[in-house]
Amino acid sequence: MVAIQFVGALLLAAAQTASAIHKDQVGQLEWLKSLVGQSSHVSFARSQAGASLAVGSVLADTVAVLSPATGSIVWRHLLAANEALLHVSRVILHLFNLFFVRTVLAATSFDAATTTFHVRTFDVATGFALSSVVVKQKTPTFCDNSKLCEKQVSVKLVTSKTETRLVALLPGSTVVCIDLADSRIVWLQQLDASTSFSQLETSAGNLIVLGNANGVVDVELLSLADGSVKSSPDPSLKTFSCYSSASNAVICNALGRQSAIAAFVPGSQSIAWISPSDLNLGSINSQHLNVEPLSATEFIVSSNVPGAVSPASLVTVAADGNTPKVTVLHTFPEPKKGYKSVYSATAGDKRNPFVARLSFSTKKGKGVKTGSVTSVGVLEFGEGGLIVSIHLDTVVKDGAPTIRLLTYFQDGTMTLFQQGKTKTLAVKWERDESLAHITDSVFVDFPDKYSLDFDELGEPLKKSLELDPVTRYVKRLTGHVGQMQGFLKTLPTFLSSISLPQRNQETAASFNKTAPLVADRLGFRKLLILATSTGKLHALETKFGHSIWSRYFGDSTFAVKDLEVLRPTAVQNAAIIGLFGTLEDGKKSAVQRINAMTGDAIGGIEEIGGSDVLVLKVRQNGVNVYPIVDTDELVVLYPNSPEARDLFDLQLSTFYYYRIKKGDTAVRGFMVEKLPGGEYKGTQLWSVDLPAGEVVADYVQKDRTEPISSLGRVLGNRSVLYKYLNPNLLALATLRETKSTSNVYLYLIDTVTGSILHRASYLGAGHAAKGLDSIYLIQVDNSVILSYYNHGPEAAEVLVEPEVKGSVDRDELKETAGSNKRRKKNTLVSKEGNVVRNTSPNVKGYEITVLELYEMPKPDARIDRFGLNFASTLSLNTRFSDTYTSFNTQKPSILQQTFVFPAQITAIGSTRTGAGITSREILFGLTSNQLYGVNLRILDPRRPTGPITSEDKEEMLFPYRATIDYNPKEFASHVLEVAGIKTIVSTPSSLESTSIVAAYGLDLFVVRRAPSKTFDLLSDDFGYVTLIVTLVSLVVGIQVAKHYAERKRVSDQWK
Repeated sequence: MVAIQFVGALLLAAAQTASAIHKDQVGQLEWLKSLVGQSSHVSFARSQAGASLAVGSVLADTVAVLSPATGSIVWRHLLAANEALLHVSRVILHLFNLFFVRTVLAATSFDAATTTFHVRTFDVATGFALSSVVVKQKTPTFCDNSKLCEKQVSVKLVTSKTETRLVALLPGSTVVCIDLADSRIVWLQQLDASTSFSQLETSAGNLIVLGNANGVVDVELLSLADGSVKSSPDPSLKTFSCYSSASNAVICNALGRQSAIAAFVPGSQSIAWISPSDLNLGSINSQHLNVEPLSATEFIVSSNVPGAVSPASLVTVAADGNTPKVTVLHTFPEPKKGYKSVYSATAGDKRNPFVARLSFSTKKGKGVKTGSVTSVGVLEFGEGGLIVSIHLDTVVKDGAPTIRLLTYFQDGTMTLFQQGKTKTLAVKWERDESLAHITDSVFVDFPDKYSLDFDELGEPLKKSLELDPVTRYVKRLTGHVGQMQGFLKTLPTFLSSISLPQRNQETAASFNKTAPLVADRLGFRKLLILATSTGKLHALETKFGHSIWSRYFGDSTFAVKDLEVLRPTAVQNAAIIGLFGTLEDGKKSAVQRINAMTGDAIGGIEEIGGSDVLVLKVRQNGVNVYPIVDTDELVVLYPNSPEARDLFDLQLSTFYYYRIKKGDTAVRGFMVEKLPGGEYKGTQLWSVDLPAGEVVADYVQKDRTEPISSLGRVLGNRSVLYKYLNPNLLALATLRETKSTSNVYLYLIDTVTGSILHRASYLGAGHAAKGLDSIYLIQVDNSVILSYYNHGPEAAEVLVEPEVKGSVDRDELKETAGSNKRRKKNTLVSKEGNVVRNTSPNVKGYEITVLELYEMPKPDARIDRFGLNFASTLSLNTRFSDTYTSFNTQKPSILQQTFVFPAQITAIGSTRTGAGITSREILFGLTSNQLYGVNLRILDPRRPTGPITSEDKEEMLFPYRATIDYNPKEFASHVLEVAGIKTIVSTPSSLESTSIVAAYGLDLFVVRRAPSKTFDLLSDDFGYVTLIVTLVSLVVGIQVAKHYAERKRVSDQWK
């Protein structure tokens, strides 16, 4: 009986282990959410390939086409990091004597690096680039604001039997004509820069450019043939604002006129004046008029008087000889009080306008009413915030219109409604594009399915402790018998699964959304909580990317900025997340607590201080306390309870903080003092003022929660180099640019004392181009990794170094001070005056510099805690301690090496495991929309430059090579396109070999990485059947041997 129970237990254990022990379950499962961002330009298009939905996102600098049937991405183009999308428009391209029609997207962007405009055209059906033209221009300063630039861009297509031209109005009053056949500029005309031109129209071989010059309409008439300016009558109309329709008609809100509205057609000799009473708008001021141009010559003229209803009329403006004629087509009924209206339209059969009116309330009821004159439906929306815009498409079939309505909400949701056979609008599909605008993220563990309140059989622990030992044993035995019966029922399936090559694995399709939210055994399933700039929060599980919950905060005055885990998950207790943000347009700071598993708010929004607060963290006895520091250095604790104050007081004498952000010219350090009244206030201790011209490009502090598996590095001769693991270490990269060159400087600063522990110069290094960030920093264990762009030997001019004001050792500045001569780039001088070797080639390209920090330059030596000289204390072991103090002035010993990286970097991160035993992998986001991993061993600065020795082999070092070559196996994104990676974060799983990595920018990508391979998992070809047969044979053999041994013993006794 015992043998049978033993075999059953082995089989049960094997079954439980075999369910998730295969290598392909680690490092091979990933998921991707491809996005296009919040779209600012939308148009429905049709081509020979069918209908499509073209979108352009100014926020995400993306041009894309979606399928109207499913909402999936047909194709998309992400612009370069230094390009800003200004405008996207749909044009119809006629080819082969007008018999062939192609729908084209024209995209206009501004390149900040070269101050040039790019005009590109794409085929809507395939996404192929048809043409690309660069327009060089000295851009006015106001065009640094993309929203202002966007309003000054207009594109028109001019087609004839012999050629097709694209005419574009660019910011800065520039009009350019482009031949699409060979992508060349036909002509370029620079108009008066003092006029803000915003609209292009074509008429009878002429090009009409409409603008506003200090409140006066400016109309310019250009020749389409050569761009020459023709004389045209100037209406001399002083206006509040002007609007142009898709044709030549113009409506303006006139100032100083009783009629209030003026309508005219450019080129005509007169103006038609309209009274608001004629349009059923009542007697109102012209500043409270709103004019929306629709298709053809139609306009919606409405009132936008604050707090009043918004009557509106649909009017048409047409030329009757030299006199414009205004006709009221339809007067809309007044909406409900408190409702606002938005109008949209497109051309239907015989160019009759088909108009949609959207009426919504800022408080609760939201609905859409659409139709020509009669309503065809009312739609109710969820909690997505107010509607930002609507876009209408209509197809006339058998004389009846069919509607498609695309709606954008404030939370980033894009919803397509389509009219069905019942003539009612229903949701066709929905896309949540808020994930393209992530601002912060945190990982949270799921609760454990076991609890401290229950035993292993699910019985309450208090009740279980009251039972006598016999009853408890019977219940336990009964439970085990039940488990054995359940296993025997699944035994045939288990045996077939281990004997066949294929294995049944959990997939995204088999994910059970109704299953309890508990952690899995290997820790692959965690909760990734994301905050977005649209005000929406998401909680996604990391195994398959399913949404657990989402919540929208944009309908309140609370804007989320940062996420913090106030209380981590504890057994079955869910984590609590703190949402730190601002109130009242950033004037006050506040925090909202939520349940991480459900997204439900815990309490209300609590004010915690003024604007621009600094959120810090103190952990004592497993409890988190958050000191909140405002701009006046007043410190408020959260939670502000007596227990939290007592815990903070325990660490007050060792609590320090600093202030820094990108673009600063100084770093300031503070300590916190307790005032007589019990309040806390920060007092400045030190300041490091950067030399003139230097600004902070990037910075990173060491993660104090990072696990450290070893205090030292064992060398090939069995000696140990002890790591410099200063938890207060701040790595700071600064940039100084001149007209001819730029330099990057790396500072290592102790944030307690402000001491500059190391300073290095990288001459000729900097950003690859203006507006293209290329300087990134990361700290991993005892390594500091810096990436930048090397502009080549001609840019490696040594600059005269001004003095750094602050706590700095002047010997650290020897490498750049007092010389203007060329010298080998990246050569450093140590504190002792010795040249640190650096074999980086002086060529243009992206480089990665790695610094490893050790306590002493010689092995088996540690920092003297008493601050005495190393030589005099070598034999005094009692003077060395594992406890580090920042007030010890001993500086680290630094090894450095530089590598050439063959691609442009957009983000940098690293893997992380539970114990820190696994080799770290440095992850890079690339402009090729890929995530690439480099094992930290490859970036080892101790890689020998000469012949490799036996000690190097013992340490598993391999020869140094300046260039890091691509390894196709190290692309974490595989063949997937992960667009616009800006941030890389990671969290450990329950397996020491595996880390969960999330990379996001435009797209969101989550993958499992195992840099040291899956050493804690069995291989795919492990012989499960052989193992089980061996174990069973062993047990049977033991029983048989025991039987014969017993028989022999009895037989011997009878003799």
